[in-house]
Amino acid sequence: VTGSSGKTSVKNIIYDILKDKEIVFKTKKSFNTLKGIEISINDLKDIYVNSTLVLEMGAKKKNDIKEICRLVKADIGIITNILPQHLETFKSIDNKKKKKSNIILSIKENGYAIFNIDDIRLKDYIKVIKEKRKDLKIYTYSLNDKSAYVYAYDIKYSLYNTSFKIK
Repeated sequence: VTGSSGKTSVKNIIYDILKDKEIVFKTKKSFNTLKGIEISINDLKDIYVNSTLVLEMGAKKKNDIKEICRLVKADIGIITNILPQHLETFKSIDNKKKKKSNIILSIKENGYAIFNIDDIRLKDYIKVIKEKRKDLKIYTYSLNDKSAYVYAYDIKYSLYNTSFKIK
């Protein structure tokens, strides 16, 4: 999971969904740098062949995502959004989008790419990804666009819980 915001929340939601159905691990806290991911992986006591590891990947420097993807070959990549954080490093939103997209470009063959199409930059970028990686299965999610593969609505939240419906 990568993006300008929401990485930790998405990672934790995925973990919570999977934990009762399969063997799943996740990185600690907000450990999303190469070093943090290495520490999390090294701290795992037992890794099982058919287990799932849910990672969040942060990028403050140009090649951060690419370096993490060299360590971890993902079956699934998710981009939550592309916002103007760390533009002092990336110089432009387009550069940042290209660097974050390394997670999608490095997914194993016939893997899955998941995009939040509430971010217009990602919605438009799907066409580029489809041309570069014809083998990927692409899914979208949204809170606003009913054409998304997963559309969430009737969202209610409080200090203690969140509920929503999905189509």
